[in-house]
Amino acid sequence: MFLRMFYDGSKYRGWSKQPHVPTVQGVLESSLSKLGYSHFHVKAFSRTDACVSALGQVVYLTVPRKVMLAPLNRVLPEDVAVTHTAEAAGRVVEKVYVYFYPRKWTNPATVRAVAKELEKPDLSGKLFRKGGSTPKEISGIELHHLTHGELVYVHGKGFGYEQVRRIVGALEYADRRATHRLEPAQVRPADPCWLALADVKVDARWSAVPSGIEKAKDYMKKRIWYATVSRTRWNILFRLCDRFQV
Repeated sequence: MFLRMFYDGSKYRGWSKQPHVPTVQGVLESSLSKLGYSHFHVKAFSRTDACVSALGQVVYLTVPRKVMLAPLNRVLPEDVAVTHTAEAAGRVVEKVYVYFYPRKWTNPATVRAVAKELEKPDLSGKLFRKGGSTPKEISGIELHHLTHGELVYVHGKGFGYEQVRRIVGALEYADRRATHRLEPAQVRPADPCWLALADVKVDARWSAVPSGIEKAKDYMKKRIWYATVSRTRWNILFRLCDRFQV
């Protein structure tokens, strides 16, 4: 079966299970075990890094018997929820990441020009250090102005290690220096806490899991109410729920 999941990555060291540190895969597998499920296998369609959140992570779960999703959502931590399920799914059509940049661009025309250049693989490939996943060709970068910051959407079929964060870092570098010329060695990846995997688009007939959708939205409302620095980010993610079918 296939799951669509929401999670707040703030407390986790990424998706992939690691020894002695909290991860999203780790809490999902632990919750399945608490409910008596065994001999299962979990694989995500996108491995998010530490602190990165998700509105629409897609997970392939193999398990010998049917998983009861309402009890699973009750056992999962408050910052993780299963929102949709499907019996079958095709290949990934597109992945969409969204980054909330908490300041206004000083040189928006320069940023727009550099964003167009970053869609070209010959430039984006120069931004990445050796090691980790190979940078992939992206299909588009969208820039949206907000009252208290900027929103950056990055579309592609797959992404290399820190690729989205380094794209935003390149935009920040160009804005700060008011230049179209990038010095790859001086570009740093942007803060992961402002990044979310908005959607993994696959050919699937998704069925809503009401308990998970309610849990995810209640959690976001709580973060909007109680958070200080990150209130705007959670308000934006909450408003994106309809666009990305959460």
